[in-house]
Amino acid sequence: MRLGAPLLASVLLAACAAQPERGLDVPPDAAVPARTATVLPPAEKPWHGGRVVVVRAYDELYKEDGEDRRRRVEELWDYGRGMAVRRWSTLDGKVLREEDDPRRVLRATEDELQEAFRRVREHPDLVRSASIPGAEWFGGFAYRKADDPYCDAGSRCVHVMVTLDHGLRRVIHAIVDLQSDRVVHPLYDPELTRPVSDADPYPEPAS
Repeated sequence: MRLGAPLLASVLLAACAAQPERGLDVPPDAAVPARTATVLPPAEKPWHGGRVVVVRAYDELYKEDGEDRRRRVEELWDYGRGMAVRRWSTLDGKVLREEDDPRRVLRATEDELQEAFRRVREHPDLVRSASIPGAEWFGGFAYRKADDPYCDAGSRCVHVMVTLDHGLRRVIHAIVDLQSDRVVHPLYDPELTRPVSDADPYPEPAS
């Protein structure tokens, strides 16, 4: 998830905030497309089935009978139920306990991020911008908003961004819901994003 230095600050803000920030190289008098509500058909069958993904794992110390002991902690996403789970285990794999954490949001794993990239590349509104050679792809930051019909509780929405010109121009900022395996917001922040057009000096995508 490499970021170009000129975009680092704005990317972090965009990943954490629901409203877009102004900036980048978009001229102040440029026409900015309005962000409208996306209406989607029912979700297709997810690519992941009902599997559980380990997003983060680490060891921690705890006290037992006055002695320091070590155990394994895993932060999981349960696709079958659409929620985060925390699991504690012994170092040899014996599960001690599990706790559901439906309010928790988790970043995408590398495999999940590649699936999000695939969905963006396949989206008809994003094909042109997604096909430019040398573009930088990054993302995986979690996104959840209570009044978003596609990214509320039970969703697994993440940001996907694509930049050109060493990070100076963002051509894609989409939101992908990994839980339903689809792009839910193809143009998340139009004020900061300038998609590739036919007037740009970039090659057409291969047919």
